Amino acid sequence: MPDHAGVEPRLTAAGLHRDRLGASAVVRTGRTFPRRYLDPRRAITDLRSELDDGTRFRATIEGYHTDSHEPGTWEGVVEDYELQSEVEIDFSLAPPTVSSLTLSTAEETLTVGGWRATVEDVAATGIEITPIAE
Repeated sequence: MPDHAGVEPRLTAAGLHRDRLGASAVVRTGRTFPRRYLDPRRAITDLRSELDDGTRFRATIEGYHTDSHEPGTWEGVVEDYELQSEVEIDFSLAPPTVSSLTLSTAEETLTVGGWRATVEDVAATGIEITPIAE
């Protein structure tokens, strides 16, 4: 059903939707894995305490190379993340200036940004994350 502005929300398999301005919002909650995200910012803000505590995660990234725009899928281990802003803010409420994941695949180490990424190696259009059993 269209919203008050006449825009039809689009629910994705990740349980998120994008509005007419391209912003994403969580429309499904749950604490089970695998978890799916549209962009690194939401993955990082959701899993930040676990990442900081040393929990290891495996990720599958769907997206495209930012230099060639070639689509692809990359699987590997989340090695690090970057989340920063010009001012101190609550990243769950406002987007950071930079949010990216560092992913180690069997072939290479990549930086992964959101769907509008330009400086990272890959622009993600979908991210699936699962903890690595120790």
